[in-house]
Amino acid sequence: MDKIIEDFPKIINTVTELTKISGLNPEYEILSNSERHIEQVDSDNWDNGTSIYNIYLLASIETYSQYEQHLKEIEDRILSKINPILRNYPNSALREVVITPRLSQIQLSPQILHKTKDDYAFISYQVDDRSIAGDIKRILDGINIEGFLAHEDIDVSEEWQNKILEEIAKASIFICLLSKSYLGSAWCMQESGIATFRNITIIPLSLDGTIPNGFIAKYQATKIDKERPRLQDLLPGLLKYNKLKSLDIVIELIGASRSFRGAEENFELILPYVDDLTEIQMKNLLDKIRKNGQIHHASLCANKYIPSLLRKYGSLLPAEDLNYLKDICKQYDGVV
Repeated sequence: MDKIIEDFPKIINTVTELTKISGLNPEYEILSNSERHIEQVDSDNWDNGTSIYNIYLLASIETYSQYEQHLKEIEDRILSKINPILRNYPNSALREVVITPRLSQIQLSPQILHKTKDDYAFISYQVDDRSIAGDIKRILDGINIEGFLAHEDIDVSEEWQNKILEEIAKASIFICLLSKSYLGSAWCMQESGIATFRNITIIPLSLDGTIPNGFIAKYQATKIDKERPRLQDLLPGLLKYNKLKSLDIVIELIGASRSFRGAEENFELILPYVDDLTEIQMKNLLDKIRKNGQIHHASLCANKYIPSLLRKYGSLLPAEDLNYLKDICKQYDGVV
């Protein structure tokens, strides 16, 4: 581990104290109420090599909103407090401090798919889990799959049981949020039973380790973090539903990677399906790898994942881009 990354908690705590002593109240408040992390974003081979970093401060929504109009000045003042400390790290440099709002317990995905009339998901859940059901619906919205939540989308004056039967009949995907209380709900279990007999794509998500039971016992559940559900949690089921569209999702996730570790994690999602990609998808993937330094400078990607792709599919790239990526991989001992 780089020394600056190892020492980062001490560095950021020192800077927080310095802003307090200096009377920089907005800076102190943001530093005190943020998730703080450091990421390497570039490197410079001059002067024995320099690693270049960004510091990311994920502020609470309330704090971010309070200072949103003055973020650039605040970022610059925090940067000015950090730079003197970096004299202790001669082969490290800081490019910028980036303040962003902390996501509301959910990782949303970009609008990347064209919705078809069949892209409709019924989300089955016990009423106590309505919050996470809403999170799942927003994730689906991000990939243009419409989601239906019974307790949110049924008007109180309607015959709700008939409406639920109608919505399950329309759905091409059935997502059930499994928990002990779900299994204890007679109506939830009936919903899953109806969906099973309709032979649609079933995606069980386990909130507390509960495994599928009854009619859906034959399906494998994915254990998820109920405080921070991710699009990745839905991918195994979505791949069964529509592999071509779902692989497009994964490629977009890779292309949107904002950190080295994130790029490695996203890249791992595509590895089992590399040979299933169409030529257009592979060209798209290689293009995103070439354009995003967070991907091609992620050590595991450059050492292992990208060389494997280039050996088999490098001919799909223009010669200039292929040679560029080969040179990057070589820096990380990747053999193409």
